[in-house]
Amino acid sequence: MLAVGRKSSGRSRKVGYLLSMEREYLAKRVRLKLIADEREMFYVKWDIPPESRQRRRLQLASKLWTDPLNMQNVSESAEVVTELVGFRESGEHVSAQFCFPL
Repeated sequence: MLAVGRKSSGRSRKVGYLLSMEREYLAKRVRLKLIADEREMFYVKWDIPPESRQRRRLQLASKLWTDPLNMQNVSESAEVVTELVGFRESGEHVSAQFCFPL
């Protein structure tokens, strides 16, 4: 029984690590892919205050996909990710990438 707990604990640490790496990647893409006006629009839309002490880009990335049962949150998260990763530039359709109708 103890070995199973260690295994799942190690797995959850790895998942947490991978999630933080993905958030760092998306936060970096905010600076690279969006102009200042677009960034501000997303910050306002996701309720990230301008005077916040933490990096606003990382706050935005952390708020994505926070409520997977809320289709509005899922759709808005997909919109941000498509902007950051560049699916729209390559002609890919959002709903095909994320398996849900928009």
